[in-house]
Amino acid sequence: MTYSAVRISERPGDEGHLYGHGKTENFSALLETMLLLITCGWIVYEALQRFRVKELMVEANAYSFGVMAVSVVVDFSRSRALARTARKYGSQALEADALHFQTDIWGSLVVILGLIFVRFGYPVADALAALVVALVISAVSLRLAKRAIYALLDRAPAELPSKIADEVNKIAGVLDCQRLRVREAGPFVFVDMIICVSRTASLEEAHAVASMVEERVRRLVPRVDVMVHIDPRQTEEGESAIDVIRMIADRRELKVHDIRVYDVRGQLSVDLHVEVSEELNLKEAHQRVSELEADIVCQVEGVGEINTHIEPGEQHVLGGVEVVEEADWLIEEVRKAAHEINGILDCHDIVVRRTREKLSVTLHCVPREDLSIAQAHRPSSHLERQLVENLEGVDRVLVHLESL
Repeated sequence: MTYSAVRISERPGDEGHLYGHGKTENFSALLETMLLLITCGWIVYEALQRFRVKELMVEANAYSFGVMAVSVVVDFSRSRALARTARKYGSQALEADALHFQTDIWGSLVVILGLIFVRFGYPVADALAALVVALVISAVSLRLAKRAIYALLDRAPAELPSKIADEVNKIAGVLDCQRLRVREAGPFVFVDMIICVSRTASLEEAHAVASMVEERVRRLVPRVDVMVHIDPRQTEEGESAIDVIRMIADRRELKVHDIRVYDVRGQLSVDLHVEVSEELNLKEAHQRVSELEADIVCQVEGVGEINTHIEPGEQHVLGGVEVVEEADWLIEEVRKAAHEINGILDCHDIVVRRTREKLSVTLHCVPREDLSIAQAHRPSSHLERQLVENLEGVDRVLVHLESL
C-alpha cells in the first residue's frame, strides 16, 4: 500500500487533479493507521479472553526469545531507514510505515518482558504485555491518523503560516502579507498569498518583489508550490506627486516625461509632456489627455492647475538608412554649431540617418567637467533645438553626453 501510494503521489497534475496526486499519501497513512487500530482491537480482545481462561498455554523457550530478538533488530533497521527517507522527502506514507515498524519494536520489547515473567511462573504477564503493546500502538497510531485527517481536510500545518509571514514581511518592498493560505498534499506544500507593494512601483519592480517572495518561501519550505498575488497600496510614508502622476499615466497606458510640479500660493501647478499614439487624431488625443488630467486632479492632493504638452510617441521601430552622399556638409554644420555652444568642448561620432523623408542626427558631446548634470544638460538641449530649427530637413537630434 505504501509503495503504491508513493508512486501515485509523484505523478504530475492532470485535468482531474490540478494540484497533483500528493493526497494519496495522506490517504494511505490514514488507512495504515486504521489497520493498526484494528489490529490493536483484536489484540485487546484476545488478551481479555485469556484473562477469563484458567489454562494458559504459553511456552517461553529459547526459540521464543530468539525470534523476538531478531524481530527487534530487523524492525529497528527498517524503521530508521524509512523514517530518514520520510523526513527527506516529506512523505507521510513512508512515515506511517516507519511508525508501523517502530511500534513493532516497542511491542517486541514488551513481549520479551512478558515472556521473562512467564518463564518465572507468571503466565498472566503475557496477556498484560499484549494489552500494553495494544495501548502503545493505539496512542501513536491515533496521533498519526490525526495528522493524516488534518492534511485531507486542508488544515494548515502548525506554526508554518506564521513562519512564512514573518519571512515575507522582512523582504524589501513588501508592505504587508495578507490572506496567506497553506495546505499539504502528501510530500508537497501549496502556499498562496497576497503581498502589498507600493502602488507607484513599476510592473517590473513589483514582479521582482514577488519573485523574491517566492524564492524566500522555497528556501524555507521544501517541495513547495507558491502563488503570489500583488496588491498595490499607498505607502504610509507618503508618495511624491510626480510618482503618483507617473502611476496614473501608466494605468491609462500613456507615457509622460518632463514632469514639473510648482507650489503656487498653497496649490500645486503641474506641467508635463504626454506621449500619445501618432495614429490618433487631435480630438481623440485631447480626449485621452483630458481624462488623464481629471484623474490627476482627483488623486493628487492640492492640484489646482495642469498644463499638458501633447506629442506623438514612437511606438515602433523605424526603418533607417544611414546617409552617405549628403552627410558630409551636414556633419560639418553640426560640428560647427556644437563648437559655438558655450560649455561644449568636443563633438564627435556624428551619424545622420534618413527616416520617412526626414533626417535624424545623433552625436556625442563632451561638456566641461566642472558642470553638474543639470548644467551640462542645458547646452546639449540648446544644441538640439538649434539644429532642428536651422538645418533644413532635420527632424530629430539626439545629443549623448560623455566625459573626457
